[in-house]
Amino acid sequence: MISLPCIDTSPLLDDKVHPDQLKPVLKELDHAARTYGFFNIINHSVPESLVNKTEEYMKSFFKLDKEVKDKIMRTQTNMRGYFDGEYTKNIRDWKQGFDFSFFENELDGMNQWPDFDIQFKETLLEYLKEISKLAAAILRGFSLLLGVSDNYLSQFFNDPHPSWARLNYYPECPNLTNELGVNPHRDGCGLTILKQDDEVQGLQVYLGQGNEAKGDGLDPNDSHWFDVRPVKGAFTINLGEALQVWSNDKYFAALHRVLANNQEKRYSIPYFYSPRYDVEIVPIVKEGEKPFYRNIIWGEYRKMRNKGDYQMLDFKDQGRLPNWRIPS
Repeated sequence: MISLPCIDTSPLLDDKVHPDQLKPVLKELDHAARTYGFFNIINHSVPESLVNKTEEYMKSFFKLDKEVKDKIMRTQTNMRGYFDGEYTKNIRDWKQGFDFSFFENELDGMNQWPDFDIQFKETLLEYLKEISKLAAAILRGFSLLLGVSDNYLSQFFNDPHPSWARLNYYPECPNLTNELGVNPHRDGCGLTILKQDDEVQGLQVYLGQGNEAKGDGLDPNDSHWFDVRPVKGAFTINLGEALQVWSNDKYFAALHRVLANNQEKRYSIPYFYSPRYDVEIVPIVKEGEKPFYRNIIWGEYRKMRNKGDYQMLDFKDQGRLPNWRIPS
């Protein structure tokens, strides 16, 4: 178990605060991003009542009859909706989920809403609106840390960006020997804002040496896995691969996983803040520095990663960030 840094993000949410006044919070962000790739945030401006209402609707949704949920089943041609058979790096996860977004697009597909309380949709879209504001504020901090203007990275997330949220449900699992809630992976986005389950622990981060360069499929008994303690009222943030490339490995998208549980159900709500698919991700380097990555067209990268959600693929030829590294 580790206690991640807990950062007060309220200064980043105030557009009137001069960048010079942000130095204390930027120092905390820099330390957390370099050391863990994960951190918690408080004073985030997302109303507690909205978070609670979203969680209530999430639990109600997963209690619906299977026939109701199956009507909005996610497919290979429509990545929005309900699912109960996702793969992470070729291994099936022990979970159910529901994916939704503000903006629909050709790659991800169209939102599918259940025949359910009308406020379910309204509440989830309101949650998306508030969490997106928070993501933009955090991104402002990372722009300044990378030595560019505070709105530099935000230009790659203008509407209609393909960011999406997910309702996660982890039922009790009878076989803990061979099952994980989510298998080891890094997030293919800019950054992730996660509302953890306040009561049931499950998230783990890998903090071994060379985390940013390691492959997938690690030994489940590796001693470098640490529980990420939930903080009531806080959000847990982790960095995605787009930010790793922009930072030229100054920061890293940490490898993480979710354990299965044979005693209790668990829920969570991740929000994946992702740049537009037409964006070319280019490492931000100072004069004299060499980029570690080739430029990445984000939509092409995401398309290759998406294929692995349903199929057993040879990931040497798929969307893995090391494939874009420039040989040293």
